[in-house]
Amino acid sequence: QACLALKEEGYEVVLCNSNPATIMTDTIIADKVYMEPLTLEYVAKIIRYERPDAIIPGIGGQTGLNLAMQLEKKGILKECRVKLLG
Repeated sequence: QACLALKEEGYEVVLCNSNPATIMTDTIIADKVYMEPLTLEYVAKIIRYERPDAIIPGIGGQTGLNLAMQLEKKGILKECRVKLLG
């Protein structure tokens, strides 16, 4: 629901998801979908490639929050000038 609201407001939504069972709904609620393992290595590559203005890790539950902490700790968010929201 948060992704749909962001799209309706005109934001480009990039979604990282490791669950292939949800790919059909993911493509409806996001502009781009990455089906990759939710690890620091993969998410850092996506951030470096996409260069988002911000990320909202709370949408991803505990996994999203844990990854955001790792990204911050490793300096990836600062390196890519990504704001942490939520």
